[in-house]
Parts: sequence; structure tokens; C-alpha cells
Amino acid sequence: DVCGTGGGRRARFNTSTVVALVAAAAGCPVAKLCGGGSQAKNGSINFVEAIGCNVAGLDELLREAFRRFNLCYLDARRFLPALVHFREARKFAKCRTVINLAAPLCNPALIDYRLLGTTDKETAQILASILSTYPGLKRAWVVVGNNGVDELTVLGVSRIYVVENGRFAQTHFHPRLLGAGVRQGVPCWGNAHKNAKLFFQFLDTPGESPLIDHISLNVAAFRVVRDDFATLAEAFEHTKRFVLSGAVRDFFYTFRAFLASG
Repeated sequence: DVCGTGGGRRARFNTSTVVALVAAAAGCPVAKLCGGGSQAKNGSINFVEAIGCNVAGLDELLREAFRRFNLCYLDARRFLPALVHFREARKFAKCRTVINLAAPLCNPALIDYRLLGTTDKETAQILASILSTYPGLKRAWVVVGNNGVDELTVLGVSRIYVVENGRFAQTHFHPRLLGAGVRQGVPCWGNAHKNAKLFFQFLDTPGESPLIDHISLNVAAFRVVRDDFATLAEAFEHTKRFVLSGAVRDFFYTFRAFLASG
């Protein structure tokens, strides 16, 4: 799973949802739990719907999508129905709630590897401590990006809590480890429909951009968690070449057409 806790009360791109897609296109199986935004329609499931993916089909269609494409978007409203009862309370709270922390830990699939982002080191330590007790979990990273974003960034130092063998340890990531040429601009972020427009630009006009570097970095992190690569630098270089090749575009449109067939 690739997921962020959100709740930072800022307009943001749906990074983890796109990371799941790119990782699956590169051959990594991902069962991505998708929640909805509590204050605005900018949650993962809102974005999935905005880019035209029908995830409301029968369970067999989702299972077949996972078998064929290594990817399954799981609607939390459907697979974690108890969350519906908290919807109005979360809107009233107007801040991050315990649901932001609990829901990403409740993926109904049997998860071997996790990349989980959150917005501060205290929460990251709590999440890492909980994940260290999960039976069957092979490895997880809990990350806190520069300036309190719930993903790795190329804009400064990020914290990484590595969970493995029943315990966790802290390390750091600095973008200089990726070498020269990393584009350090900030992608434009917004609601699900604005993010969908940005996503299609990312797909249909691949070229050097801050967004491609941002997505490639977080896909690279997931691939290191899975032990597909030894270092973030190696995984980043490979992933960025893959994205620039246009292979993700072909994968997405085939995946979306398959979901529409159900």
C-alpha cells in the first residue's frame, strides 16, 4: 500500500494515488486504500473518480484488475463502511482527526510492504510503532516530508522511519543524494478536478518537470521498501526514465478501459 494521512489542511496533489499507478505500471503489486477528503473533495477516491476510474464494480472485477495490472483501488467507503458514521463529525472538526491516522492502517488487503506518509515526526513515530507490531509485514517506511507534507519531497530534508523485524529506526533523506539536475519547483496542487487536469498533463506530455521528479522520488521510495533497488538514487533514476518513456500513459488508459468494461 502507498498512502498518506493527509489532514494538513492544505491544497495538495494526490501523490500517493499516482505513485500507486506508476509503481503498478513498473511491476509492483499495489492494493491502494482510497479515502475521501473530509473538508473538500480532494481525497484519493475523489481523485480516482475524477480521472475516470470506475472502482465501484463487483469485487471480482477488482480482483481481476489486480491480477492483470498489479493495481487495485479500494474505496474506503465500501471496504471500511464504519468510517461513514464519522463523516459529519470530521467536517465539523475542521482539523485532522484520529480517522486520518487509523484508516491508513486498516487496509483490508494482506499488505507485505507499506509506504505511509504523515505530517510530523511525533505522528510518524506512533505509526511506525504500531506498524512494527503487524504480523506478516515485511517492511514499511513512514515518511515526513520537508515543511510538513505527508510524502518525500525534493525541497529539503525528509525524515524516514524504517519498520522491519518488529522495530523501527529513523533515518533522513536529502535531495542532493539524487545528484544534480533534480527539479525543485513545487507542483500546483488543488481539489480532485484540478489535480486530474495536472495528472493528464503529466501523462500526455511527459517531459522534465518538478511533478515528474516528485512522483518518481516517491515511487522510488516504494521500490526500495520492496527491496527492488538498494538505493533511492538508483530507484529514482530508473523510475524517472520509465515515466519519461510514456509507458505509464499506455498502462493507465488500458487499466481505465478495463475498469469501464465492468
